[in-house]
Amino acid sequence: MIFDELEGSIKELNLQVFYDEILAPVTTILAKSEFDGCDVDINNLNSLDRELRNKMNELEDNIIISVGKQLNISSGPQLKELFFTDENGLRLFPIETSSKTGEPSLDEGNLSSILAFIDEELNSRNGKKD
Repeated sequence: MIFDELEGSIKELNLQVFYDEILAPVTTILAKSEFDGCDVDINNLNSLDRELRNKMNELEDNIIISVGKQLNISSGPQLKELFFTDENGLRLFPIETSSKTGEPSLDEGNLSSILAFIDEELNSRNGKKD
């Protein structure tokens, strides 16, 4: 069976002690936990949910105030417009990567560049250098 095949590999790789002292006991514990389930404090979970939703709403409101106009921060097209063009269609931030259609991408590279630019700008305004 499977164990017979694995047993040879375990011995060959000198993992017998690891199997006997760690893996086998943990497997038993995990199987019991999976079968029995675990208690969840639903009141605490709901409280945490409310707290996080309030914090997200507060952050969204602060973003909208900073931008100066209504904005859906979950909207890719609105974020692209905000980050990459101004009212006159001029580029605000450099674009490192574009989508297949040539539109600016909201991938990690572009967002990291925007954050780096903002960080440099804030440091220069505060008279700090990295």
